Amino acid sequence: MLNELQRCEIIEKIPVGVIVVDTEKKIIEINRKAKDIFGIKYRIDLGHDEGKIEEGDIVIIGDNSIGLDDGGIDNNDFKSLGIKEKIKKGSAFVYIGKYKIGGEYKCKDVQSREILSLEKYISGKQCKVEIDFLSKMINIKVDEKQFPYKYIKGIGHVVILDRKSGNIKFYQSKGYSVRKEDLKSILNGKTFMKKFSGLDMETDVIGEKIIDVLGTSAGIQTLIKAVEGNETNFVNEYDEINGRPVRCSVYQIKKKNKIDGAFILVEDLSEINKIINEKEEILKKLLEIEDTVYNPFDSIIGESKIIQELKCYAKKAALSNSTILLLGESGTGKSKLARAIHEYSDRKEKRFVELNCGALSENLLESELFGYEKGAFTGARKEGKKGLIESAQGGTLFLDEISEMPLNLQVKLLHVIQNKKFLPVGSIEPKDIDVRFICASNRDLKKMVENGEFREDLYYRINVIPILIPPLRSRKEDLYLLTESLIREITKKENMDYKVLSDEAFNKLYSYDFPGNVRELENILERAVNICEGNTITDKEIMLNYDKSISTKTLKEILEDAEKKAIVNCLKKYDGDKNMAMKALDIKKTSFYEKIKKYGIKL
Repeated sequence: MLNELQRCEIIEKIPVGVIVVDTEKKIIEINRKAKDIFGIKYRIDLGHDEGKIEEGDIVIIGDNSIGLDDGGIDNNDFKSLGIKEKIKKGSAFVYIGKYKIGGEYKCKDVQSREILSLEKYISGKQCKVEIDFLSKMINIKVDEKQFPYKYIKGIGHVVILDRKSGNIKFYQSKGYSVRKEDLKSILNGKTFMKKFSGLDMETDVIGEKIIDVLGTSAGIQTLIKAVEGNETNFVNEYDEINGRPVRCSVYQIKKKNKIDGAFILVEDLSEINKIINEKEEILKKLLEIEDTVYNPFDSIIGESKIIQELKCYAKKAALSNSTILLLGESGTGKSKLARAIHEYSDRKEKRFVELNCGALSENLLESELFGYEKGAFTGARKEGKKGLIESAQGGTLFLDEISEMPLNLQVKLLHVIQNKKFLPVGSIEPKDIDVRFICASNRDLKKMVENGEFREDLYYRINVIPILIPPLRSRKEDLYLLTESLIREITKKENMDYKVLSDEAFNKLYSYDFPGNVRELENILERAVNICEGNTITDKEIMLNYDKSISTKTLKEILEDAEKKAIVNCLKKYDGDKNMAMKALDIKKTSFYEKIKKYGIKL
């Protein structure tokens, strides 16, 4: 039997985190690896004394998502910052001011590539806070001192300056959840620990309840059930403990056939973190790449700002060799965009191979994707078959409806993308490949990951460069160009003379929401072209799925409605900043204020 010292030595040598709890669900052993993963053992560059926030202290906050890994901060907590307005959960938020007195803040609902920042000179200190969503970095600067914090999903970063001396009183650092030093706790007067500069520090968690230290994630709840005597099957499962993505396994400890505790093995998903960092670096580089002359993206019809930005971004993405994930509703043109990306890339001389993952059964999908050796299964070709992965060698493989791929095939696909090798069905010899993967889905993959319907590791691997394709209803200004282009294509295919839309027909289309997007528009126009007797398509030939889509508005009224909506949305986006709105809309000041008055828009 091992003595206690030997057992401790073995646990310390295990290359993953190990946490052992007793029958009272209290931590009795934890190795260094687990301490490092969860910030229980940590080091900071600038120390500070023990204390708590007091009225008049200067507070600088950067929170990329209100309510996420900030202790669950809510509008009652904002009152201590002098904020009476309600701030929406999930909003990004920056603040500089004085505790219990007030200050300045900015917030926005939608996170984007634009940096959210705020700068203010207060009580002799030049303070600045900015959230870089692309780099997933929140940086707080006080004079020349910087306090950067890189987050995975969310963080409520805060720096507090003493109201009298102006010295650093507290700042957020790794392991804040374990120490109960999250933003909400700090704003509610929680006493924070003393920290020493440049020294290894450790929060004592031995004897503490596991849920008090690491919360109630799926892995921790399973650990508790295991202690209570419930049978568990939790091996190599993905979890998020204290906001950190991990892979963990839970096992019971038995002594004389009785439950004597349980332990959890925790592996930090460094590979996923590596992928995230890779993605950030790639995106930064893509934004710096200069435009080139050749442009197959002309097949993506539209001159709206949102579609121009999409084409520009996709063009730059095509010049990289990283995996791309196209997201958008059904019928938005994901296949067409994937082909344009291929034709713009260095792989354009090689094949573009397309596969719809939702169109085949599991067995057929595997053999189509990976191919098979001769005699691999009953009914297989004698000579075997080359799979689509091998067929796309040197080129691009487009996997549409990736969300429909069975979980066991997702594991194999992950292996292919990571290792650049694949194994045909029935073979024992892996083959090397050089293929660029473009995946697409009309479903919320992130939600599928949370529900256990899609592998998290594959999600991060294919989501290196995500591109969101907007629905047609959000870019109605492109409708005229789209109808003109599609009618030209249809009449050419049907060997007919070109036909034009009447104003009434276009008005009817413009009033429709197009749940089926561009594909539905194409079907509507093809039907209209075929039943139209003359060269002008009237509103009678435009057959829509919903009667409510028919409008009696004139074209002028429709355009005015769109103009008003654009101005209102732009003002909301820039928090009422009129100069930013004018710049984004590309209209002059005089014209801007005339339209404000015309449409009765309140500033």
